[in-house]
Formats: sequence, C-alpha cells, structure tokens
Amino acid sequence: MRRRPHISGLFLILALLLSPLADARAEEAPETDAESDTETQAEELEEELTRRDRPLRPFISLNLHNYYRPLYPEVPGLSTNVLWVRTLANTGPVLFRLSVPIRSAHPPDETLSGLGNSNLLILARLTRAASRVSVLLGPVYQMPTATDPRLGKRKHDLGAATVVIGARKGALVGALASYQHSVAGDPDVRPNSLSTFQPLVFLQLERGYYLRSTAITVVQYNERTFHLPVGLGAGKLIPVGRTLVNLFLEPQMTVASKGERQPAFHVYAGINFLFTPPDKVQDGKQPTPIARRRAMARQVLLSSL
Repeated sequence: MRRRPHISGLFLILALLLSPLADARAEEAPETDAESDTETQAEELEEELTRRDRPLRPFISLNLHNYYRPLYPEVPGLSTNVLWVRTLANTGPVLFRLSVPIRSAHPPDETLSGLGNSNLLILARLTRAASRVSVLLGPVYQMPTATDPRLGKRKHDLGAATVVIGARKGALVGALASYQHSVAGDPDVRPNSLSTFQPLVFLQLERGYYLRSTAITVVQYNERTFHLPVGLGAGKLIPVGRTLVNLFLEPQMTVASKGERQPAFHVYAGINFLFTPPDKVQDGKQPTPIARRRAMARQVLLSSL
C-alpha cells in the first residue's frame, strides 16, 4: 500500500510532548509576592511596551511550515505535501524573508518529490516606529530552484508585496498581499501571473495559548483559476531560555475555487523559533515578567509570516 506523508502529524506529536514541559516550567517559576505587589507598575510598563515596542521590532526566526492536502475532488487518489523552510530577519526598518519549499505529490500511479521554486521577500517599513499600525512595502522575487518541472515552473518572477499589521494588547490583526509576474525563464513555459492575499489574525489566550486564522487566497490570472480557503486554528508559545517556540495547527477548508487540481482542504501545521533581544523601556527600567511575556508573545506571533 502506498504511504502518504504525515509531516503535520509529527508537529502534533511534538506539540503534545512539549506542552507539559512548558507547564512544568511555569510551575517551577511562580510569580513572587513582589510581582503581585507591583501589578499597577506592570500594567504601566505594558502600556509603555505597547507604545514603544511595536510589532516590527528587530528579530530573527527560523520557521517550518507544512501544508498537507489529502483530497482533490477532481483527481481521485491525489494527495500533496509542501514543507516550507523559512527564515525571517527584521532589522526594524527592513524585513527579509527567504522561503524554500520541499514538495511531494502522490498521484495514483507514482510519487514525485523534490525542491520547488524559492522566493525572497524584502519589505521596507513606511510608517513611523511609534505608529500603532505598521505598513510595509517591497519587492518579491521567485527563483526557479525546482528540481523537476512538475514541482515548479522554470521562470523568474518579480512582483511586489505589502503588509499592514497592528497589535493591541492580546490581539494582532493584519494582512499580507502580493502580486508577481514572470519576467524571464523557459520561453516554452506559460508565464506566471498571480496574486495572493493572507489575513493575519491572532488572539492571545491564557498560559501561552492563542487562536489564529491565516489561510491564503491565490488568484492565477493566466490560468483563470482561484482558490479561497478559510482557516481557524490554535497554537502554543513555549519559552526556552531566550528563545520562544511557537507550535500551531490550523485546519483550512476551501469555500470557493475555480479550475482543476484544487484541494478540498489543507492541514496547516508549523513550528517557529524566534530569537529576539531583551525588552527595554525608557529611563533604564526593565519590564516586569508579566509585561515582558506579553511583548514577546506579540513578536512570536508576527514571526509566523
């Protein structure tokens, strides 16, 4: 019997294994009486962090994002899997994201796997650092790194992307939109012409848990196709030293589509590792553990891009 990829299942197992570890760490380091006595100060520092430490402060992250698509209604027996290996580096004024996909397809009569086309995103911040809403704009470059023509077109694409994002206490809301078009490559291959739209909605809960919705809509103009999914999932933030680990699972259902080979649903799972400098506020004050955890949580959610 043919075996299908279940990489997303590995993320679930990892989440179950690490969640007790996070709870144990929380029990080993309970809040002291001094922290309780300074609750008012903590809230004041939280407001200061919210004002000064906007969502796009410097950080570096390494992300593994996996999309498993087990059902294609028009192609019985087909399943696909894409593991995106992503690294993000934010300097403050500029955000860099490099994404490399490892693709596999399992048609009824064969198995195909290898690298897909990689892409580089460079976004410059257009708003002031103190702005409550951050707006970024910049170029997108997709490079033909696919190891097989069936895993990616041998085309060089250029385009533009924009991100609008804002954070307010326990919520982070925004969107990522992009457009790209083929400018060079194999002349015998039809050029790409597509746009994407991704909502970025995160709602923080207690004990490091949060809800999320980030399903990507894709419109391909030259193929005259589109795919519109809607997702709702949950995640867990786990501090490990000065690194924050973000585990999440987000099922995504297709609500509208046009064209062949459109999946009925996705199983989207991932793990992010966020490395960020310590938080500071004005006058040399250090934030309390309460304020620091909240500020760092906003950062690890943003690193999910």
